[in-house]
Amino acid sequence: MARPTKTGMDYFPLDTMLSDEVYAVECAHGNSGFAVIIKLWQALYLTDTGELDCSADIRRITLAKRANIEVAEWERIIDSCIEVGLFDRDAWQQRKVITSSGVKKRIAKVTEEREAGRQRVKKRHEKDSSPNNPTDNPTDNATDNPTSERERESERESERESERESETQKEDQESKKPAVRFKPPLQHEVAAFFLARGAPESEAGKFWYHFESTDWHLGNRAKMKDWQKAADKWIYNAQTKYRGGMHGNSFETQRRNGRLAYQQPVAPGDIPDIIERIATDPRIE
Repeated sequence: MARPTKTGMDYFPLDTMLSDEVYAVECAHGNSGFAVIIKLWQALYLTDTGELDCSADIRRITLAKRANIEVAEWERIIDSCIEVGLFDRDAWQQRKVITSSGVKKRIAKVTEEREAGRQRVKKRHEKDSSPNNPTDNPTDNATDNPTSERERESERESERESERESETQKEDQESKKPAVRFKPPLQHEVAAFFLARGAPESEAGKFWYHFESTDWHLGNRAKMKDWQKAADKWIYNAQTKYRGGMHGNSFETQRRNGRLAYQQPVAPGDIPDIIERIATDPRIE
């Protein structure tokens, strides 16, 4: 019995530092938003097309139950995902299909590599079972078998060497790619980032002025590569300071007591308006 043809992927890449789009959905919907995104990625990467048809009610109910939420909340989270660009807007609005170009590219690459492996195995099998292969007639070619076996082994070793050289060339090409040059953010971009994380605008100003004064170098004098990652660490450290001192107050408690100008996490659709407001604020250079 032939082995069934494998489709989909066993696993998918999940970066330790997720994109701003994922954080925006998480800010707007909490852990439910994050759970829905991960569950959808799991379902998408199991397909061989990178598309998930959600036109049937039973499919939407099932996907919502996987995240332990109601269908109405699940659909609101999907709308937020579409708004920030995590999934394709036209596919969802026209066909109720969840997909994205990134998912399709990764599945296509895996499918291509898998098919190339199948072709290599097929060619090797055809070569070994060829009528001209001396091993098919061991009686007439008994004296030739040792030499033929050595020749086939030499050919297989050449194939493996070619594959290793191809992998080495790919690695060399990857290593020769030009490094991305760091571009310092504008002050209003930092403010919008902090607001989206639910951090106070005053902390955004401290962050920007501190690193502007160091020419965007870190404490170990290394040049900064990712200011958003540094901002997340800054926010975490600030929250720890408020949470762990004698007064033991988080950002939220400080806001309630009137000692901290604090904005609640904003909805993804409001972020462009906030950026425009901050950019035109005369108090910000």
